[in-house]
Amino acid sequence: MFIEYNSEKISKALDDFYNALGIDIDLLKPDFSYAIDTPLQNNKYCKLIQGTSSGNEQCKCSDRLLLTKCKETKKPQMHICHAGLIDVAFPIIYEDNIIGYIVFGRMRPDTNFASVKKYVASLGIACDDAEKLYVEIPVFDDKKIESISDLENLDFVNVSGSAQRLAWNSLQHYDIDYNIKKTVNSQFDAFKLVKNSENLHTFLNS
Repeated sequence: MFIEYNSEKISKALDDFYNALGIDIDLLKPDFSYAIDTPLQNNKYCKLIQGTSSGNEQCKCSDRLLLTKCKETKKPQMHICHAGLIDVAFPIIYEDNIIGYIVFGRMRPDTNFASVKKYVASLGIACDDAEKLYVEIPVFDDKKIESISDLENLDFVNVSGSAQRLAWNSLQHYDIDYNIKKTVNSQFDAFKLVKNSENLHTFLNS
């Protein structure tokens, strides 16, 4: 399947994502190569690790393992890499075929630098320099993953033509099953239905 990427628009979207959340995000092709040349973006800690031949090769191996599991299961996958950071991969599926991957992460788990200090030292990198960059990385909040699972199998009202499609995409990315029971044309109509029902839910803009 031939896929044409609008590099300018995608690159801007990835940069906007980073600027909003401080988390790196990449778009990869089915063969795991970068669809847009934005690897590492602003993560100075990863750049430091990959500045060594051993660290660079281990990063590639870690990415391949994550993406291979994502490919085999066709489901989102998450792991902690060799350098102590969390990566999450989502398959982009069209007509049951994977046409690419969204990978975001290089996030720090709620642990201190001591957990990776020995590894960093083995690469010949000054630990003091690495630690300063490590602690600047955003901490991953696993409670967000746990809370989204509470949406499993809930019944929703969809507002036609609204930005709610982003919510549905997010639920699908997390492999959360949900039911759209009714589609309406305005947020007001959705609000009335939800207000008068104990079992219906919706996403409304504030």
